[in-house]
Amino acid sequence: MSKLLGKNALSPLIATILLIAFAVALGSVLVNLGTNIDLARDKCKSVEIKLRNIGNSEVCYKNEGTNGYVNFILDNNGKKIINGLSIIIRGDKTSSIYDLNDINIPEKSLFDKKDQEVAYDNSRIGIVKEVEFQPKIKVENQLETCSKKSVISEKVGPC
Repeated sequence: MSKLLGKNALSPLIATILLIAFAVALGSVLVNLGTNIDLARDKCKSVEIKLRNIGNSEVCYKNEGTNGYVNFILDNNGKKIINGLSIIIRGDKTSSIYDLNDINIPEKSLFDKKDQEVAYDNSRIGIVKEVEFQPKIKVENQLETCSKKSVISEKVGPC
């Protein structure tokens, strides 16, 4: 009887190789399925913003001690209404974040910020080196930041 079992059974080495191959194939299928689900849920895929030039720069700043501010013109080139912006001002000393959460930039239109609302402390930040803009959209009455759709202005100059 032991001779009969030995002839018809798979060797342990072949069985192990088959199990490993099956596990790798199943893992590959699950990883691809998870990636496709994330892409389908990406609510920011229709968001696109672009900075316009103001003279020789994309963002201009005014240093007035603790009352510095930045001005900019932003185009909404996407297919979604932008309901807010996170603005990260990076200087030679540190960075500062300013949130504009009560704005409404319709699709295919521009947002011109020429007042002193986007303020920063010049003595703390130092000389402005770059400014990053992260658009926000409303998803189920909550603002969601689309950080992957941000734009960074390295052309910064005085107003």
